[in-house]
Amino acid sequence: MLLQEEISWLIPLLPFCVASFIALCLISFNRTMNRLSKPVFFLSASSLLIPAVISLLLTREFYGGEIVNETLFMNELHISGYSLLTGFFIDRLSTSTLSILTFTLLALVLTSNSFLFRKDGYVRFFIFLGLFSSSCLGLAVSVSLLELFSFWVLLGLFSYYLKDNWRKFYIGTNSNSNLFFTIDLLSNLLFLIAVYILYGITGSFDFENIKDVIHSRILSDTLSLSNSILLTTLFFGAIFARILETPCYILDKFSPGLPRDKSIFIYFFIVFIVCTFVFIRIEPILNEISLAYYPEGIFSIF
Repeated sequence: MLLQEEISWLIPLLPFCVASFIALCLISFNRTMNRLSKPVFFLSASSLLIPAVISLLLTREFYGGEIVNETLFMNELHISGYSLLTGFFIDRLSTSTLSILTFTLLALVLTSNSFLFRKDGYVRFFIFLGLFSSSCLGLAVSVSLLELFSFWVLLGLFSYYLKDNWRKFYIGTNSNSNLFFTIDLLSNLLFLIAVYILYGITGSFDFENIKDVIHSRILSDTLSLSNSILLTTLFFGAIFARILETPCYILDKFSPGLPRDKSIFIYFFIVFIVCTFVFIRIEPILNEISLAYYPEGIFSIF
């Protein structure tokens, strides 16, 4: 096994560990930590630079044909009679997404530092930024639908706190934050309902198992048209709601006289990448469902 494969688990975990360490220091030494902007920035940037290098090495090996698709650090947990698949799934899609995400997140750290340096709440902001980064990277290596949904929820949670802090830095208030919380909650709810229905149909959270069970249900003519349309609509609605919350935030926040910070647009690009990845990851499942009734594919439903 290549070195970059052995340490690939650092990609989502390193930003989380660094953010947790900074948070622990902030709780223990609040006054001192709030004055240590440079060390906090160095730790935050390093926690993304190292995963970025590992992601590039993994991408080169995958596209160079030296390694094939495989599941790394997979473990099956049995809880109250339910079997849950956990671990990291590394393939060409995930490595490409990780490479783009790590460098874009690093750019977000750099631009945020240039604008927020030594401002009140700087350390707290970078803690949430680290947790947000970890959620993005964890979502890109999710091995099951349930794991994907878990990181989807965490992503929304930490992005909400990021946007809330941005508002406080710019205009000193978190007004209208309920709007973004509602949109995020709607996205999570739609995704949860879709996962619940899909699990009820297939009895599995594993992507390959779900696809195989759906295929067998189609062959036996036991998959209803209403379930097909409902699942596709729910997944599309969840993804669209997550993308929609950022334009709503930008249009609301940039009132006359407020600076247009580059970090806001970088953040929007990150959310777009994540939503695109989620769609591509679940597209084979949705396409399998739609082909039962619409030979042209998934987009013919709409």
